[in-house]
Amino acid sequence: MKQKVMMKSLDAAYDIVSVVTIPDTDTKSENYPVVVLCHGTGSNKDEVGNLYVELASKLAETGIASVRFDFVGNGESKEDYIGYTLTSAVNDVKSAVEYIKQNPLLDETRMGIVGFSQGGSVAALSVGAIEEFKCMVGWSAALSLESLATDEMRKTADAQGWAWLDFDFRDSVRLSKQWMDETAEMDLLPILKERHLPMLGIAGTLDTVVPCECSKKMVEATNHPDSELYLVETDHIFSVFEHDKAWPKVIDKTVSWLKEQL
Repeated sequence: MKQKVMMKSLDAAYDIVSVVTIPDTDTKSENYPVVVLCHGTGSNKDEVGNLYVELASKLAETGIASVRFDFVGNGESKEDYIGYTLTSAVNDVKSAVEYIKQNPLLDETRMGIVGFSQGGSVAALSVGAIEEFKCMVGWSAALSLESLATDEMRKTADAQGWAWLDFDFRDSVRLSKQWMDETAEMDLLPILKERHLPMLGIAGTLDTVVPCECSKKMVEATNHPDSELYLVETDHIFSVFEHDKAWPKVIDKTVSWLKEQL
């Protein structure tokens, strides 16, 4: 069962367009383990090549529900991208967790999180801020985000509070000085070390956007016996648009690992 849901931000200042996917069973009396899906930079709740749509479907087939949503300024969000910061992203994850707690079909005691690229950074920050998460999956997860903003962009943001961020695949957006400041201070490894929860890190050995060594370092930082690094000979987006696709392996591995953890 797939349903579009309009969640509210923590301060009720804006709507968060979300999709909740719940396994189809004969009875709805039970509640299901659930995974929150965090998309990457400039993407949306369905992710590049509809990877999160596929993941949500496979999770549901296995008996796991999912909640995916558009961060501020992305997808169907009505907000300006300038409002997107690491703080706002983690707060949106908190809103998803509050929704899960209020949905009788979802089990907040069996809850994981998946993050793709910058969404992987947000997922790591979220497990540090939200104790209910039992495990984490990082897809091409980024340890550092500072390279998204050039020195010239930072100078402009210092002067006016924001600078244009250009994409090849979508319209330019206003990147805030707050985002730049927060990413400059971001330090994920101590968070993962202190949290000590199982993490599956999936990365492409041919990734030129986020080196696969980032996933290796994150997995090692958790120091958990169930943590695992899964490397695939592919690029940052798992060859989703190529003939020789790697993404089915990524989804299958993610689903099987989450089933064991949740």
